[in-house]
Amino acid sequence: MATKNSTPQKVSFNVQEKQTNNLAAAKDKQEDKQEDKQEDKQEDKQEDKQEDKQEDKQEDKQEDKQKDKQEDKQKDKQKDKQKDKQKDEQKDEQKDEQKDEQKDKQEDKQEDKQEDKQENEQENEQENEQENEKNEQVDLTEGKPAGVQPPAVINNQPPVYPEKMRRREIEGRVVLKILVNDQGEVTKTEVKESSGYQKLDAAAKKAVKNWEFKAAQRKEKEVGSWILVPIKYSL
Repeated sequence: MATKNSTPQKVSFNVQEKQTNNLAAAKDKQEDKQEDKQEDKQEDKQEDKQEDKQEDKQEDKQEDKQKDKQEDKQKDKQKDKQKDKQKDEQKDEQKDEQKDEQKDKQEDKQEDKQEDKQENEQENEQENEQENEKNEQVDLTEGKPAGVQPPAVINNQPPVYPEKMRRREIEGRVVLKILVNDQGEVTKTEVKESSGYQKLDAAAKKAVKNWEFKAAQRKEKEVGSWILVPIKYSL
């Protein structure tokens, strides 16, 4: 009986051992699957992190670009404002200069009118006196007649350079035709050739009126004479 029962027990043990091995293999497969899943999860997490980092970098870059653009726009606006301000200041300066020039011109015109008026009045007063002396006047503006000694300058204070003309650096030359009476006094002045500026002409006439001469002589007698006097203004 002992010999008959030995074989079945061995078969039963082999079956159990296979089952145990199968279970162990299945467990290993499950563990491998879980490990694979965990590795896949970790890889996915790492990939997600990297993607998030890249996205964050891109967003930061875009934000930086937008900030730079805004800053550039603000700088450009400030530059434009400064340019506009400078232009406005230049325009204001030009307007002020133009106003000053117009004001100076108006003042010059008024002064010239007043001076011309005074001179005309004085000349008109002298004309009556000079009419009586015409017969004893010689004209030396075209040349020297025979037997006539031209007048000689005794005192010829030069004219005052008008300050406004000096500031503007205006130069010129005026030729005056003047009448020197038999006493050596300048009794009449006329502009023969203008400088082109009334102020320069007026200053020359004003100065020459105060000049003193030794009167011209004809046959050893003092006579009135017309002569030309050039006045040059230069800086």
